[in-house]
Amino acid sequence: MADLGGEAWFTLAVVGLMLVGLVLEKLTPDVLVVGALVVLILAGILTPEQALVGFASSTMITVAALFVVAGALRNTGGLEFLSKGAFGRTETERGALTRLSAVAATSSAFLNNTPIVALFMPMVMRWSKLHGVAPSRLLIPLSYASIVGGVCTLIGTSTNLVVSGLLEQRGFDGIGMFELSPVAIPVAPT
Repeated sequence: MADLGGEAWFTLAVVGLMLVGLVLEKLTPDVLVVGALVVLILAGILTPEQALVGFASSTMITVAALFVVAGALRNTGGLEFLSKGAFGRTETERGALTRLSAVAATSSAFLNNTPIVALFMPMVMRWSKLHGVAPSRLLIPLSYASIVGGVCTLIGTSTNLVVSGLLEQRGFDGIGMFELSPVAIPVAPT
């Protein structure tokens, strides 16, 4: 193993402490990650420019904007509208699974799939408790449905945005909004 310098060991220690903090959940993840970043800046390991370069990426700005849209849906009652669409008046597990998967996949195509799962989780937990169904029987399919829906469009998942950004950085055309749809949509119902 190559001999690591003092800066590398210090960085590993900061990252290790941050991971311990994430596991212990004493502080919120944003505070821990930004705190680790600040420590590395103050230690002179990173310059402020190096630390903030990721925030200048149009890809990251798009992802952040999608989280804002998802938050707005939650705060304006749009989430309750989606909830009614997801479960309607269904009383059976199969009915809930079918409706939830369709709404989650469709929503994930136009909003980032990560906040979609975060938005639907409380509704799934509430419905599961009310109907005596193990939450995992709906949460795992919710995750899969949001992933499948997310790959149907450019903005559906941050991975697509990152790949498109990397293509553009290397001089290629980025991925178009619906360029992935002809392949992903036929696969989605399977």
